[in-house]
Amino acid sequence: MASEIGSSESAVVGRPAGCLGLRRDRAAATREFRAVRCMLRPEVSTTICLRELGGTRVVDLGGEVDLGSSPDVRRVLFDLLARTSKLALNLQALRRIDSSGIASLIEVLKEAVRLQKELVLFGLSPMVWETFRLTHVNRIFRIVDTEEQAVTPA
Repeated sequence: MASEIGSSESAVVGRPAGCLGLRRDRAAATREFRAVRCMLRPEVSTTICLRELGGTRVVDLGGEVDLGSSPDVRRVLFDLLARTSKLALNLQALRRIDSSGIASLIEVLKEAVRLQKELVLFGLSPMVWETFRLTHVNRIFRIVDTEEQAVTPA
């Protein structure tokens, strides 16, 4: 897998266990997301780690999803959605999400509905849950508490 990663990336110390951490060059984003299992963006402290659990693709989002990182998050989620029947987003390590991050998640949800795929969110931190509640998006997403609930058929 390392040979697929472009020369503009370099290893990052302190990456999540079991994930590949990278500093990225924005120009290589599309190629890179197909090649890596985890992306670590220290400049905006966003992590995206991927894993398979049963027939569900689980995406662990961490740090912050904001104006700077939401286009990358959106691109990764759209790419994954095209290749799986069910996508579960683990938001337990997500400290903050702004309106652009929420907009990206709504776009992914709309695409999931269009493709007749399933999207479920789980593990929302109190801060993220409050943001979802205040913006009323908790009403449009399927949100569960645990990973086990998320991977269980609806």
